[in-house]
Amino acid sequence: MKLLFALPVMLLFVSCKEANNNNMNGKVLAEPCACEGRSDSDTVFFATKVQLQEVGGKKVIRYNCATIATAIASVNDEAGMERCENIYELECVAAVKDSLVLSDSFTYFSEDMRAMDYNATGAQNLFFETLKGKQTPYFEFRVVNKELKAISKLNM
Repeated sequence: MKLLFALPVMLLFVSCKEANNNNMNGKVLAEPCACEGRSDSDTVFFATKVQLQEVGGKKVIRYNCATIATAIASVNDEAGMERCENIYELECVAAVKDSLVLSDSFTYFSEDMRAMDYNATGAQNLFFETLKGKQTPYFEFRVVNKELKAISKLNM
């Protein structure tokens, strides 16, 4: 009887361990990520490991795309006010770097900016400073006419 109880428990632990190994935990998968192969036309996608380069007088963003599952949760803040908050789960990060031209008039948003008063140039400078940081943040990119027009930093 003890063997019948121990066997399903052992299988559960082994399957959970295998699921964690496939759940990324910040690692790059060997097989292609679902975000790879997207077109450079109008689209929205997630990216990480972002680097800024200057090429021929244009700013170019190099990145690894990421497949991230999103959900919305209702949470209460310190004052008891209910609000919606996005929840993200990383599924995979592409092993291949890609690049896009950064629009001169791109917009940037981060939760850190919510309490601060930034103009467009100040927000852009905050994005450049974020890239210089030691963390590897995840972003949502909005592409219009093959240019990166809007960037939002994810709270992950």
